[in-house]
This record gives sequence, C-alpha cells and structure tokens, in this order.
Amino acid sequence: MFKATTIILSVGLSVAAGAAGAWERIQTEAQYRERVAGRQITLENGHVTFAADGSAAGAWNGTPMVGSWTWSDGFHCRTLRIGSNDLGTDCQLIELQGNELRATAQRGQGRVTTASLN
Repeated sequence: MFKATTIILSVGLSVAAGAAGAWERIQTEAQYRERVAGRQITLENGHVTFAADGSAAGAWNGTPMVGSWTWSDGFHCRTLRIGSNDLGTDCQLIELQGNELRATAQRGQGRVTTASLN
C-alpha cells in the first residue's frame, strides 16, 4: 500500500508540475494575433483588450484606457492613455502559460507584469 501511494503521489506531482509548465514566449505577430489579440487581459486594477485592428481599449481603476499596438522585432509595442495620462509607448516581451499572460517591459529588460487572459 505504501509503495502504491508513493508512486501515485510522485506521478501526481509530476503531472501537476508539467501542467504548470514553462512560460512560452510569443515570438511572432501571427502568434500574438492568434493567441492574444481580441482577448481581455485582466489585472487587479483593470483590464485591456488589444484588438486585431491594432487598437486597444479598457479601463484602469474605473478610468477609460485607449491606445494602439504594433508588433516590432519580436515585441508587442503598445501606446496607451488612461484618461488624460499618456503612458507613452513600451515594447514588451510577451509570454503565455495557460490562461496567464506575462509581459516584461522595456523589450524584456524591465518590470514584469502577470495577468489573466480571458
């Protein structure tokens, strides 16, 4: 009984670890359009959707957020404005793991943000 339980737990832990998996980098605009564009990205304080037409819309702390996005050299480049606050442009490294999205600012060298992808 002990051996069977140990084997089951070991297999179960391996499956759980495999299910968590590694983050997968989005490398091309085609991948981004297929897997991210048109889906709502949700964080604690707000949400944004980057549409296939290059526009962006959402809200942050209840204030409307608008902008645009392009793909450049393997990075998602977004320009956003929250209300009258211009956030400027930032090109981000995008990775996915299941329904989670991780964006690393400044071409993969800056702050890391993790969000739900709906």
